[in-house]
This record gives sequence, structure tokens and C-alpha cells, in this order.
Amino acid sequence: MKHTRALWATAASVAVVGSAVVPSFAADAAYPTEPGTPGTPGPACAWSAAVGPDGWNLFYPEGSANYWIQPYVVSDGTTLEIEGTYPDSRYLQMATYQQEGGWFTTDDGVDSWLTDHELVPDEGSANPFAQEGAEPGGSFSLTVSTDVEPGTPNTLPMAPDAAPEGSVGYLIYRVYSPAGDDFSAIDLPEVSVVTDGVSTALPTCGPDDISDEVPDEILDLVGDDLTDTWTTEFSRQPVEGLFPNADTGYVERTYEPSKKKDEVLVVQGKAPVQTGGNTPEVWPGDGVDTRFWSICMGLTDVPYESITVEQPDGTNELGCASDDQTAVDEDGYYTYVVGTEDQRERIEAIPGATFLPLSAEQPRADHVLVLRNMLPVDGFEESVVNVPEGSDAAATAEIMGDYYPESDTCTIKQLEKKGAEACLR
Repeated sequence: MKHTRALWATAASVAVVGSAVVPSFAADAAYPTEPGTPGTPGPACAWSAAVGPDGWNLFYPEGSANYWIQPYVVSDGTTLEIEGTYPDSRYLQMATYQQEGGWFTTDDGVDSWLTDHELVPDEGSANPFAQEGAEPGGSFSLTVSTDVEPGTPNTLPMAPDAAPEGSVGYLIYRVYSPAGDDFSAIDLPEVSVVTDGVSTALPTCGPDDISDEVPDEILDLVGDDLTDTWTTEFSRQPVEGLFPNADTGYVERTYEPSKKKDEVLVVQGKAPVQTGGNTPEVWPGDGVDTRFWSICMGLTDVPYESITVEQPDGTNELGCASDDQTAVDEDGYYTYVVGTEDQRERIEAIPGATFLPLSAEQPRADHVLVLRNMLPVDGFEESVVNVPEGSDAAATAEIMGDYYPESDTCTIKQLEKKGAEACLR
């Protein structure tokens, strides 16, 4: 899978409402507020930034996903009205996040995210993630509001109950594994701001609306101590900071590459059975464990970038291996081997091995490996999602069983001669 990585970022411009400072992300900061045009100040256009292969590289984005961002100001008199279509992709999610960047649940028990199969289609349309035989392209409508009653379809809370008027919120549109691996083919939902019954549509941002610098407001959400508690064995640490996915569990380990020329890191575990392909399937599916899983390589310093690898055509690819890019043996096990580009050819020649890249620019820097499980079925008890946050390696391994990613270093020569099991002492 190859993606062109264009840096979508922002000018440092902001719109101000009372005491709230709102990241605008677009080159034109002001949302229309001329007389007779009610609206909440904020971005001049919709979906003014994205995280992923075609966007910002921060907080270890998955190479098969894009995360479009729509900031807004929390106001009792304002709603966001979203008109979208079900994409031709394996997964989508709409989620709102509080000013500090985390998802939340209201005091009445309303979660701040809706996954594809939960989005009720508009009248006359069908949801391909929930209805057998339905095609992508059907429409749905979504409302973001401060007044959300439990059980109301297609409605997301704008902010936690304690959030003050004028604070900042973020709507995130996630898409994983689009058809043809082509994110440019995704039709972004239309966004309208409704204040006191008057609706103002935001035009969708284009490339010319976007500058190339991540604003401080977003970097502040990432924080500077994410990896402080991570260890050299996979464990599940609390996920704080920028927009974690509530459908997903993550286990991580750090890795300091050796100066020994032939040494590599080997990671092996049982692979979950995932929904296949790059098109919608009814969820939950038969005979599957989870919707998606993958592993990504990153660096341990801010802004926590996934490794990028330059391709022969000059584009960059994120250093991730998704489920459909991972070799699995006849017993259902994967074997990842982490090494340098100089080691790639030898590693890829090893039967059953899937190569993961170290940073070409900083091959001896501290790295991190992030394994994710997304949307497991109820019966998949060994999923990462079922590991309590804050669990150490032993507790994580006990719950995950055969699905726990064992890891250790060895030489490529040992790996070639004796196999991965000889490396995992």
C-alpha cells in the first residue's frame, strides 16, 4: 500500500469567542459573522486539517487510516449538522472530543462516538455496515449538540456536562482502509453551523486553504511525557492526549536499536481474524475476532511520529503493517522483524517474516512499537481492548494469551538459521 503524504497543517491563526481561543487550522481564520449571518466563530471551511498518511504525522497515526478534524466552540445555542455518505471503506467513525483531546461520556451515559454500523441511514438509504447487500454511498445525518438525550439516533454530545460555554471541541471523522487505498476518493461530510435556527454551511477546505505548520494548540494536546512509563515489553498504558479511538486498544513497547550491525528485533504472536478487504461488511461478522489490527513503528519524542519510508516514486509511506499487509503462518501466527533499510532485503527473504522499518534518519534513536486491536467482537476475550489501561507486561500477557506479542532481539543470521522461536528466549 502506498500513500502520498502531503503535510496538511495550519496557520497559527485563531478565532476568539469570549475567553475561548479556537484553532482555525485554515489560512483564513474568520468564520462568517457579518450582520444577519449568525454563526459560531471558528474555521472558515470544514475539515481544515487531517492526521494520517495524507495529513499530519503525529501521535502514531495508522498508515491505513485518515482522521479529519473539525474544531468548534461549545455553545448551548449552536449545533453542528452533518450530512454524510457511507464510504467505500472497511471502517468509519464519527467522534467528538473535549478541549483536552479525550473522548468522554455524558452524565446521562451518552458516549461521544458513533461507529459506522450504529449510524442510522436517511430515509430511502441503507447502511452497508448494518444491512446485508447495501452498497456504499447511502446517506446519513448527524447532529452535534450540548443537549443530547440517551437513545437519540445519530446525535453526539458537543462536550462533557462540566465543560464551560465557549470551550473548544473537536469532531473527528475516521476512515480506515478505503477502496483502492485512495483517501482522495472519500467524500467528506458537509458541515453546517446552526445558531438560533439559522443554518450556515461551511465550504469544504481545499489544499490552498491549508498551511504547513501544526498549531501549538494541537501540539499541546499531544503532551511531552507520553512514553515516560513505557517499557521494553509490550504493555497497555493509559492513552492520553490527542484523540484516541474509543473502539481501539493499544499495547506498546520501546526499542533502542543496538549498534551491532546484524541485530534485529523479532515480534511474534497469534493474529486475530479480521474483517477483510477495503469495503464495508455487516458488523459483527461471522468468524471474525476484530474489525482491524495493525502494528506501527514510531519515534519516542514529540510529536510522536510514525516512521516514514521514502518510496521509489518520491512519496512517503508510514512504517505500519496492517492486518492485510502481514504474513501469517499456517498456525495463525505473525512474525515481525524490525530492522534498517539495509537489512530489508535479507529480512524479507525469511519465510513468514514481515519487515518493519527503523527511522532512516535516526536508526539508533529510541523507537516505539504500537500494536492496535480495533472493534473486537464480544467473544474475543484476548483482545487488547480487554486489557485494563495501566497493566504491566505480565498482566497484559496473561489476558492476551497466545495473542500477546512476544519480542526479543537476535541476529539476522540466527533468525535465518533457527527461526523466530530461537530468538524469543
